[in-house]
Amino acid sequence: MDMETDLMTRSVGECEYSPSDGTISDRDNNAKKNSIRRKIIRTIFDGFASLFLGMQIGQKGPSFLDLQYISGTDVEKTSSYLTVYCFGYMLGALLAGFLFDKLGNKMALKYISMTLASLFTVLTPLCTSYVTMLMAHLMSAIMCGIVETAVTASQFQLWGGKSDSALQFICLMYSLGGVFGPLYTEPFLVTKMNETHHLSDERNITQKSNITGFTYSPLNFSLLSIHSNQNVYNMDLERNQTNSLSTFDIQPASELFYAYLITGLLGILFSIPYFILCWRICSKSTQKKKESEKPAENVPKRLSLKVYVVLTLIACFFICSVTMIEDLISMYLAMFVVSHLSWTKDIGAMISSLYWGIRTTCNLITVPLVTRIDMGILILICSVGMVISMIGFVLASHYHINVMIWLSISVFAASESPVIGGGFSWVDTNILNLDGKATSATVISKAIGAMIGPLVLGATMENISFVVFPYTSLLMCAISMFYFFFMIFFLKPYVTRKYGLVRVKDSKCNEIGNDIELEEKNTILPEKK
Repeated sequence: MDMETDLMTRSVGECEYSPSDGTISDRDNNAKKNSIRRKIIRTIFDGFASLFLGMQIGQKGPSFLDLQYISGTDVEKTSSYLTVYCFGYMLGALLAGFLFDKLGNKMALKYISMTLASLFTVLTPLCTSYVTMLMAHLMSAIMCGIVETAVTASQFQLWGGKSDSALQFICLMYSLGGVFGPLYTEPFLVTKMNETHHLSDERNITQKSNITGFTYSPLNFSLLSIHSNQNVYNMDLERNQTNSLSTFDIQPASELFYAYLITGLLGILFSIPYFILCWRICSKSTQKKKESEKPAENVPKRLSLKVYVVLTLIACFFICSVTMIEDLISMYLAMFVVSHLSWTKDIGAMISSLYWGIRTTCNLITVPLVTRIDMGILILICSVGMVISMIGFVLASHYHINVMIWLSISVFAASESPVIGGGFSWVDTNILNLDGKATSATVISKAIGAMIGPLVLGATMENISFVVFPYTSLLMCAISMFYFFFMIFFLKPYVTRKYGLVRVKDSKCNEIGNDIELEEKNTILPEKK
């Protein structure tokens, strides 16, 4: 009888079930499948939130001149809208870092912030004064910063150490939003410009302002000189002592409101699933839940606050360095080939379109790819590929080999595409559990990298020469590569040896039947004092 019982005993994963359990094995397997399905659905909802963020920021570049016309400001004051937006984004990420860990219902945070972001987006083109327009950009940026931080942190919480594909999907939706936003915004733009050049006097004072497109890239925002839809506005304001002025042909009414209305309505539509999940979680919270937890083996030690801060800063520096590389290429690539290599603006727009097209395509490819290859190895290969491609770009720029420039940029775009999203998931799995506060710090570091990198390189190129652009890009790629070498070969073994694994999975028995709001309980957290 005992032998018969042993033969009939079945094992599913790490859990064993006896015949007395009846059909519990099938029931629990179905529960596991339902749990995974719910995770996927929730990731899709977060992907639509990222799509909204990409569209919301992607339309700011093409609508720059219309916003200037609506608010009645000059170029300098209109540029301050983007500066305030970056500041608001960092403020929103900082605020989300504290709220995410304190709120039990994360869906409420996403729903409220996304709904408010949609409303402020719709109100933006209705602001006819400089102050109100500035406040609309600030409030919209704060809400968007909260949404991005909450979305990123929730993916780490939802998937634990298996968030590679999910984050690549979020990055893909980010990029698609940055592409779609300018496309449906362009038909509603009413600002047109006619350039007139007055070259009769040597005393002519020419002020050139390149108004850049503002678009979203994976888990990042940046100022881009040329976007894939070639929406570039170059405004030459020429003044001389005889009062020769450039001619602006502006229609009296702006239809920009309809483009922003589309974005706002889509944002509200995408926030509805969060409202439904929020309602379900609130209704379930009144029910008493019984949890039977089996002590996990190899639970990592708690980090001291000092070590937690140091590891967070290390993760922030890596994310910041990768972000700076992305912004340098996306912002100054077209400008470099036109100014230094004497290419036409059309060809400059084409190579920028190639860069973003390859990046978006590779993001789509890496979603299933990361399930079959270790993320650390993939980032390592991509880091080396970025350095090799930049070496080719430096040589091609020096010897003016046009074909090699196209090839180098293509390889660079393909190598760079999985690094940011993959960097987040790798750090979360191997270095530090990115909870709300740590995720907030990394989002802030991205914003800092997006602002500092272009400012430093822009000043350097203006004072020295455009030739420093490829060398600076190569230097940043080399720093990022060696920094990741340090993280994967020295920092990861140190953290694992001293504090244990960053992510320790519960047994499959404990995963069965868990609520869809799964949270990793065995993670490296700062020590409470």
